[in-house]
Amino acid sequence: MDSIAINSISGIYQELYIPEPTLLSNPETAFRNKGTLDANMLFWADLLSLDNVTRTTQLLSQKIDDLRQVPIAYKAIVADTATFIKRIQGAKIQISDQGINAQEFFSHIEILNIFCKIYAQLFSEYLTCTIQQGWLLSEDSAQDIYQNCLDETRNPYLPFIINKILPIIKKSMPKVVFLLGRPGYFCFALSRLLKQIDPTVFICVTRHSSEYYSLNKIDFLLKKNIYLFKVFDAIILEHFSSTEKKIIDTVMHNGSIDKVKNIICLMKNGNIQHTGYQCDQIAEVLPNVQRRLFDSENSFHISPHTIANVHLFPNKKCYWNQCNFCGINQKYHFDDIFKAHTKFTMSFKILRELIDDGISKIWFIDEALPFDVMHEIATFFVHLGSCVTWQARCRIESQLLDNDLPELLAKSGLRELRLGLESGSKSTLSKMNKFDDGFSFQLVRNICRRYSDCGVSLHFPMIVGFPSEADSERKLTYELLMELSEEYPLVSFNINIFGLDISSKIFRDWPNFNVQSISFPCEPSFYLGNIVPWHSPHIAYNELSTQRDCFMRERLYSWMPSHAVTQPHVFYRLSETIRNTLVWKEKIFLSTKSTMPTESVYKHQYKTTDLTIFFDDKMVLYYIYSWQSHHYMLGNDCIVMLLEVFKTPTSISNALDILRKQMFCEYTDDDFKKLIEKLVLYQYLVEVKQLEKL
Repeated sequence: MDSIAINSISGIYQELYIPEPTLLSNPETAFRNKGTLDANMLFWADLLSLDNVTRTTQLLSQKIDDLRQVPIAYKAIVADTATFIKRIQGAKIQISDQGINAQEFFSHIEILNIFCKIYAQLFSEYLTCTIQQGWLLSEDSAQDIYQNCLDETRNPYLPFIINKILPIIKKSMPKVVFLLGRPGYFCFALSRLLKQIDPTVFICVTRHSSEYYSLNKIDFLLKKNIYLFKVFDAIILEHFSSTEKKIIDTVMHNGSIDKVKNIICLMKNGNIQHTGYQCDQIAEVLPNVQRRLFDSENSFHISPHTIANVHLFPNKKCYWNQCNFCGINQKYHFDDIFKAHTKFTMSFKILRELIDDGISKIWFIDEALPFDVMHEIATFFVHLGSCVTWQARCRIESQLLDNDLPELLAKSGLRELRLGLESGSKSTLSKMNKFDDGFSFQLVRNICRRYSDCGVSLHFPMIVGFPSEADSERKLTYELLMELSEEYPLVSFNINIFGLDISSKIFRDWPNFNVQSISFPCEPSFYLGNIVPWHSPHIAYNELSTQRDCFMRERLYSWMPSHAVTQPHVFYRLSETIRNTLVWKEKIFLSTKSTMPTESVYKHQYKTTDLTIFFDDKMVLYYIYSWQSHHYMLGNDCIVMLLEVFKTPTSISNALDILRKQMFCEYTDDDFKKLIEKLVLYQYLVEVKQLEKL
């Protein structure tokens, strides 16, 4: 074999960006496509295997008394291990069903995160594991990673590499190994072990770039990173498939690697050389399309393979490109501005082919589409007569209200439009250089009203903790979000805490932005991150994080338990990454939101979900844990009897009749109605029609 590409380890299904459960349930599909080894899939398949979940659960039962803190979920697991194991095995597959609602999606995420937390507590003394990132490791310093990556106490991936990955590679030791993703403990350890087996193997890091991270933003540091190039022979800074092909050809023919553009490489004389950037002419005009595999083994309400991510203009920056805090644009090194009257012939051909091939939802991932481009896309979809729904990102400008643009976008299938608002403080926005002089919050309100009337959801990413942001200014952000979300139910938002990007204008001129100091976590030459730690006496990160999550839970996810392992901002991030937000917005467009039970629904049939009920001798009460919602409550015999009634499907009216005859405690009908409504709200009871969909 000439080459192999190996996915590095990150979150499950690559942070849910590629939800393909057949890969998780069938380890023999680790070689997806030709010459690609999905190490991430193998890791999660092993971690969430029935054997490992069973073994871990049994160990929890043995050691639960030794744990410092024992959450109620742990006690419920020990009391009912069979239900927990069954739910884990279901969640790792059903999390990929894009036809489930937000609460069902949370249910799967939460139970998987609970397992990851238990696994880390039992098998690692200091480390944490989450489904969104895998093992949480400090991976900013190439020096630290290099020195510790072969130490099992520092690198929890090491046994997996030795026992699972190396045997596969050894069978056909390639001449070139491409490691896909951000270099960290997994990549460093695997590379060092491969070099021990074959010192001549050429190892290259590639496809590391994401929305907020890219090695090409720190190319000036990589030139000095001697520890990085003790392990890797080259880093592809700008990914084109042609670049990887050129590297393979060069290595196989003993050519000079410095002739390949878009890389930093280690020369034979020991020097580190940047070969310069050069755009692939074909890639310059073609959209970048990412699709998911068709899954024939699982029956989903909405299959992930019907959703496509499309980067219409992969090498074009945001046309504004003036925000002081933003480093996203700095990863682009070619055509930085949209050209007027850009031709879309090839792009539209590809979009048509996607739709003809079964794609019904498209997520455009361009940083900010100009309004004329949005108009052309909408016109194309309308003329095509397709039923496709789509999401896009653009700027807040008055052109959003021009003529019939909102109506045209809605007619074309636009269901979610993401608009970077960032702050509710005019002063903070000015420091960010976010908008031009024509901006006003009244414009934002007008856009919300117009697009809500058309059935298009607006989503506002926000930032708190900006340098010099006062508490009063941050309060304005929360107040604005409360106002907009209350007046316009189709409006949603997420809240990010400011991070100082190394390629932003603020980093280059930090003293003038009220940043008191910056502090690299290591020698800058060895730094592998994009976000640099900074200090300001006005910003308390822990308080910001708590405040942010409390607000998001209150305004967006009131049904989410306050004790949940999964934080609200993480839940939103995964909802967006998997593209569920587009599906949910489409459902809102098609139907109204469900409400609390009223008299009109008292004839609907309800049934208990998976509940674990166990008695606490000290409290002299029962704990009742819902595996569907992950809420728990304390209850007496009367509540347990009530839940017993709903073990078989029954209506609330019938249940009340039964309870009147059986109950020996002093509960009135009103008491029961209020209690049952809460049980439905927190998913101890679920309508049978809904339960059948789970």
